[in-house]
Amino acid sequence: MKIYKKYLQKITSLSMLLLFIVACNDPYADQVYTTVKEEDLPISSYLSNHPESFSLWTSLLKYTNTYNTLNLNADYTCFVPNDSAMNLYLKSNGYKSITDIDSITAKKLVKYHTITGKAYAATDFDDGIIPDTTATGDFLTMSITNSAVYEVNDQSDITKHITLSNGVVHVLNSVLTPITNTISQELVDNSKYSIFSAAVKEVGYYSQLNTLHKYFTAFVVPDSVYHASGINSLN
Repeated sequence: MKIYKKYLQKITSLSMLLLFIVACNDPYADQVYTTVKEEDLPISSYLSNHPESFSLWTSLLKYTNTYNTLNLNADYTCFVPNDSAMNLYLKSNGYKSITDIDSITAKKLVKYHTITGKAYAATDFDDGIIPDTTATGDFLTMSITNSAVYEVNDQSDITKHITLSNGVVHVLNSVLTPITNTISQELVDNSKYSIFSAAVKEVGYYSQLNTLHKYFTAFVVPDSVYHASGINSLN
């Protein structure tokens, strides 16, 4: 009798389980799920998926309302400082957080690190100026060392190249500083070029060389060279 009751209990439990399974219809039964490969992600989505390296740059993109822009189906080359680089940038500029950066500076920072309309892979880079300007209208320079290290603006090393669905991310170990000085301003600010600076003003080139986003090459003679020839002033 006890054995019979035990089997009856098992049969009853099994019957209730089957009824439960049949009664519970899966609302997503007809939907198919696929795993998205990381290289198929757009830039902003990839960065936000890696907060261990890019949490601060992702925050900067959201703060400047450019996060969704870098998810568009377009071509971008993004030079992205990692969190170590961003922390150093914040500290050296007296910022406690991303939102302490004024909005104009923050937007310029993102634009200066972004080339739109072209996805440059590492194999596209040569020594010299990158042909396309950044979103601020500035040219960046690239140098490649004998150990195959890519250096941007002689200032920051690229530590990794990541190809994504809408462009390429080049990871930087320091933040690029936007160039704000013109040739004329650089000459005036540097006392070792005083004679050459005076000559630039004398011949009427100062204004022409004092314009941002117009590009010139100046072979500047330092005062020491003039002094060696007995020339101590413009006169």
